[in-house]
Amino acid sequence: MNRNNNTQDKLKELERVSQSPYELALCRMEYLDDTTTNTSTPERDAKGGLGLAKDLVDTLEKATDSWQEQQQQHVTETTEQEQTTSSSKELLQILTILENVHAADTDCVLSEEVSRHDGFLRCLNSCQEEGKCDNDKAIQTLAGHVEATYNTDDGIDTNSALPVFTRSELQSRLPLVFELPQDKLPQEEEEELKVLIHLPTDDETEQHDTGFVMWPSAVALSRWITKNPSVVLNAGAACNGTNGGVGGGILELGAGCGLVGLTAATLLRQQLELTTQEEEEEKQHDGESYEGGTLFLTDYNPTCLENLIRNIRLNDLGKKTESGRTTSPTVVVGLDFFDQLPEEEAAALQLEVFNNNQNLSSEDQYWLDMDGTQRPQVSLILASDVMAYSNDADLVANTIMTALVEGGRAILVSPSIGRFGVEDFPECCRNVGLDVEVTRLESDHDSEESNLTKEEQDTLVQELESACVGFKENYKFTMFTIDKPITSK
Repeated sequence: MNRNNNTQDKLKELERVSQSPYELALCRMEYLDDTTTNTSTPERDAKGGLGLAKDLVDTLEKATDSWQEQQQQHVTETTEQEQTTSSSKELLQILTILENVHAADTDCVLSEEVSRHDGFLRCLNSCQEEGKCDNDKAIQTLAGHVEATYNTDDGIDTNSALPVFTRSELQSRLPLVFELPQDKLPQEEEEELKVLIHLPTDDETEQHDTGFVMWPSAVALSRWITKNPSVVLNAGAACNGTNGGVGGGILELGAGCGLVGLTAATLLRQQLELTTQEEEEEKQHDGESYEGGTLFLTDYNPTCLENLIRNIRLNDLGKKTESGRTTSPTVVVGLDFFDQLPEEEAAALQLEVFNNNQNLSSEDQYWLDMDGTQRPQVSLILASDVMAYSNDADLVANTIMTALVEGGRAILVSPSIGRFGVEDFPECCRNVGLDVEVTRLESDHDSEESNLTKEEQDTLVQELESACVGFKENYKFTMFTIDKPITSK
């Protein structure tokens, strides 16, 4: 009885998890970290033990075997009906979970891991054999759909005899997890905001594929955002002119893997979940709403753009909250710094010429994406490590000037040394009419005012070294706070 109850509880929990890419990814990690119930041995590791995929297939095999046994037993009609119905329901439940897994699996990683276990295809074939009760038709249909779905997407072939992934291979296929600290009131428990990041799987080329990896500045800015959430929440509100003319909307420049923008989007969703329906209606009445502004994640690399879409899904952004509301849309678009200058001036990149053409009419207050679509100016721009070449300072300053609404703010974080254009950036901002303040960003890993203990700081350094390119313990960051003045009409 306890065993059946545990099985039902487990299936119920898996059914809930299987509908969320975010929960599904965390579940995969928990299975690989669980050494209390799954003892790691070289033999088990080589056979893909300890993984969620293996457990799903084991559950499918047990449910299938139980269902077949009930089909073959000759018992009284009442007992047969009750037992067969019970085993059929359990089998339907695990098949539904596998169907959900494939729908929620943003890059078919778990689906591929499941399909490599021999028992998966055997069970699907068995489930499609003729049965005796009404539920059997549903089982046949669902099993056929699961097999067809797993076969048609992303090159997965359940008929190919490929080896299962080892434990180390399963771990390498997990997304990166960034746990970002949040300040809480004294009476509240400390918690961290988790953002999951999938890195592009394509090999880097001779092009500037800097968005294929994680950079320390992105982590530093993301951690700063969670410590200063009002910067994001105020910009995410659709103020409709109640904030001195500043409209809503957030834009991340050169998003790469999207950690900074996804952190901002998660904060907005978190705020919405904490806001009651009555409070939200009051904010809307006052001309404010956390659902108002669009959050743009931008990059110029097509592979990065595809990966950003995947990471939005991976973090369950865009899904409705428990109260049925959704945050402002998170949109991925291509943005090239060169496109933000008039066409005839792009080649020369002469800042003086650009300044002579800043008398824009009201209908010209927009920035261009790489499809040529006019996008509305935003009230907050976020960027990390977007300057690496000598002309980047001019380009980034011009892009901020073009995309930022008057009265808006841009926050840019860059390594203090080792990047061309960083030293020239403040002057470039002032040349186009932006106000800029330059400060050193005190990161938790080296700040004397950090709330972290020495041990926690050392752990953070180790995590940054393993997750980020080029990070060292003495890594320093510079923060640029850029404001676009409101001009008198």
